[in-house]
Amino acid sequence: MAEYRVCSTTDVAAGSVVGFELHLAEDQKLAVAIIQSEKGNWFATHNQCTHGRVKLSDGWLEEETIECSRHGAVFDLASGDVMSLPATQKLTTYPVRVDGDNVYITV
Repeated sequence: MAEYRVCSTTDVAAGSVVGFELHLAEDQKLAVAIIQSEKGNWFATHNQCTHGRVKLSDGWLEEETIECSRHGAVFDLASGDVMSLPATQKLTTYPVRVDGDNVYITV
């Protein structure tokens, strides 16, 4: 596992989600969604709904869950667990570390 700097804390306001693309290796990229809840907690997930090819960064936050904008599947941000159909597969989540103004995730 490796840690990557994704963004600055100022790039993701409280209560919002922003999509980023990480370059893990020369030819390997990873689309991630970085979320800061209204409570100020930070989360990172794969930026694609497990039900379809839709960016979760286009979805809606409620408390500490995210709803897919296409079919309404809801996921728990901390665990990745499915909270509402039509998704049935858990969302990939990544550990987040905030250090000063920097947001890091472990992949």
